[in-house]
Amino acid sequence: MKDFIKDISYLLLTLFSLISLYDSSILSYRVMFYALTGYTFADLLFYKLGTDVYIHHTLVLSVFVLDYLYYDTIDKKISDMFSVLCLYFEVSSVFLAIISLLKKSSHSYIAKYNLINILNLLFYGTFIYYRLYYFSQIFLFNNELHIPLFDYCKNVQSIVSKDLCTTHFYGTFLGFALLNIYWFHLMTKIMVKSSGLKKIISKINTSTYEGLLGYTLYIKSFAVLFSYLFHIQDRDILLKNDHLLDAFAVIALSIASMCCHHTWSHVYKKIENKKSVSEGDIAMIQKYTFLDQLCIHIRSAAITYGICGNSLLFYSSLFFHTVTTKQLYDDLYDSTKIHKDIPIDDIISYINQSVHFNLGGTFLYDNLLVSFYNFFDYHCQSNLWIGMFIAGSFFIRPFYEANQIYVHLLLTIQALILSVLNVKY
Repeated sequence: MKDFIKDISYLLLTLFSLISLYDSSILSYRVMFYALTGYTFADLLFYKLGTDVYIHHTLVLSVFVLDYLYYDTIDKKISDMFSVLCLYFEVSSVFLAIISLLKKSSHSYIAKYNLINILNLLFYGTFIYYRLYYFSQIFLFNNELHIPLFDYCKNVQSIVSKDLCTTHFYGTFLGFALLNIYWFHLMTKIMVKSSGLKKIISKINTSTYEGLLGYTLYIKSFAVLFSYLFHIQDRDILLKNDHLLDAFAVIALSIASMCCHHTWSHVYKKIENKKSVSEGDIAMIQKYTFLDQLCIHIRSAAITYGICGNSLLFYSSLFFHTVTTKQLYDDLYDSTKIHKDIPIDDIISYINQSVHFNLGGTFLYDNLLVSFYNFFDYHCQSNLWIGMFIAGSFFIRPFYEANQIYVHLLLTIQALILSVLNVKY
C-alpha cells in the first residue's frame, strides 16, 4: 500500500507538471516547484532508494535552491527556461509511473495486450527526446541562455560570488546531463538483453566485427588528416600547427587498436574449444591491450594540450593520465589476476573492468576540460555531448560485443569535431 500511494502521488504530480507547461495559470511554475520539493523530501525520508536516485534528488533540490536564490533577480526568460526544462523531464516519468502501477496489478489484459512493453517503448522514446535531445537543445547548444547567464553571474555580489554562481548553474545541469546519459546506457543495455539482441549480436562471426571495427579505425585516420588539410590551406601554417599532434595521435591509436583487436581475434580462434590460453597468448594480450590503452591516453592528452596549451588544466590532465596508466599497467601484469589457468572469459571481464574504470574517468575529465575551455563555441559544445556518451559507454558497455564498434564510431565523430576546433584555435 505504501508503494502504491507513492506511485499514485508521483503520477498525479507528473501530470500536473505537464498541465502547468501548457497553461501556467492553472498551476504556476513556482507552485509546481514547491510541490516537487515536498515530494522529493518525502521520497528521501520514507523510502530506500538507489544511489542514482539519491544523486537525482540531490540535483533536483539543487534546482530548487537555484530557483529560490535567483528567481527574483535573474532575467525571467532564463528562469522560465530552466523551469520549463525541468518540467519537460516529467513527460517520460508519466509512463514510468504507469508502468510501476501496472506491475502491481494482476489483470489479464496487461499481459494480453503487452501494455508493459508498449509503455516501456514510450518511456524509452520520450526519455531520448526530452531528456537527451530537448535537454541538449535548451542547455548545451543555446547560447541565448549561456551568455546572459554568464553576464548575470559576473554581476552577482550580495548572494554568492561569481564563480560559485556559475558553478552552481552549470554543475547542476551538467549533473543532470551525465545522469541522463547513464540511465540511457543502462536502459539500452537492459533493452538489448531482454529483447534477444544480445544473443543475435553474440552469434555474429568475429570476423564481421573485426571488419566493421577496421573500417572505423581506418576512416578515422583519413578523416582527421583530410579535415586538417581542408581547413588549413597554407602549408607553412600546417607544418607549424601544434594541433597536428592530435592527428598523429589518432593514427597511432587506430593502428594500436587494430593490433589489439587482431590479437583478441587470434586468441579466440585458438581457444574456441579449449577455453584456456597459453603463457604466450597472455603475454600478447597484455602487450597489445596496454599499447592500445596507452595510445588512447596519448591521444586524449594531445587534445588537451592542443586546446588548453601549456596551462594548469593540461598538467592536471597529464597527472590523471599518468596515475591511471600506471594503475592499468599494474592491473594487466597482476599475476594473481591474469595467468594461463584462468578462463578466458574471466580474463576479459577483469581487463574490461580495469580499462573502463581507468579510461572512462580520465576521458570524461579531459572532455570536460576541452569543452569548457570555450563553452560558447559550437564545436566545444558538440565535443562535450559526444564525449559524455563515449565516457558512458566505457563504464556501462550497453552493446556488449558490438560496443567497440559503437565507441570507435563516436570517436570518429569526435575526431572530426576536434580537428575543426583545433584548426580554428
